[in-house]
Amino acid sequence: MATQLGGEDEFKTTIAEYLESLPPQFCKRVFSSPAACLAIFRLLSTIGKQLIMSMLYLDSPLKLQDVLQWARPEHQRLVRSKIHQLRKLQLLTEEKGSVLLNTIFQEQLRNALTGGGDFSSFGVPDSGARDAHITATRLSRYAGERWEAMLRFMVGRSANEAALPALSDTVQRILQSSGLMDRGPDGLRITNSGFQFLLQDSAAQVWTVLLQYLRLAEEKNMDVVEVLNLLFQLVSLQLGRAYTTAQLTANQQRMLSELREFGL
Repeated sequence: MATQLGGEDEFKTTIAEYLESLPPQFCKRVFSSPAACLAIFRLLSTIGKQLIMSMLYLDSPLKLQDVLQWARPEHQRLVRSKIHQLRKLQLLTEEKGSVLLNTIFQEQLRNALTGGGDFSSFGVPDSGARDAHITATRLSRYAGERWEAMLRFMVGRSANEAALPALSDTVQRILQSSGLMDRGPDGLRITNSGFQFLLQDSAAQVWTVLLQYLRLAEEKNMDVVEVLNLLFQLVSLQLGRAYTTAQLTANQQRMLSELREFGL
């Protein structure tokens, strides 16, 4: 998986490459989550989305030539390339001149769009959590302070200068393993890739860090599917709303505490 240092389109390509690298048995587990299927669907190109939606409620294979006829002749090569990308993502199969959606992905995307199946993958609201001090405004401020502390650290400025929180070992390890910083005689220092990172908008920066966290999770022998499913769940949650963590695995609980260090 290449280091993500570009905009939204580059991120999509990179996360797609990561998903493509997963063995089929891993993809089956990822696709068993409606939230994950919806998140993956949102990452697809416009043509990819159209192809998926056109086949979502079809239970029998379609002739590839028939699918290509949905586009004008001058665009059929582009459609074929998008079908190839969907195959690499294991979202559909192509055999004997016909294409068919992955049945697990198909079922769970249907569930995500219609509210069926196990909807806990989108998070379970905690009706008992009533802390009036934890507001969306406060959460946004907390996230901003954590992120600002990381950016200041990268350029060699102390978080204490602005009364910001110190960086945890996990944050520093990800900055180094991602190539955004490297270790010199006087400690960590920013790299050329790190300077490129600073020029990104905040959304692209966040996804850069999350992709690097996936790498670190592999090094820690964490269950990558659990990590992916939690990431896909988090992007579907509502800011300022409380959700229970009771259903999360030990790895996912640990992941939450580490992502908290980034303000995520």
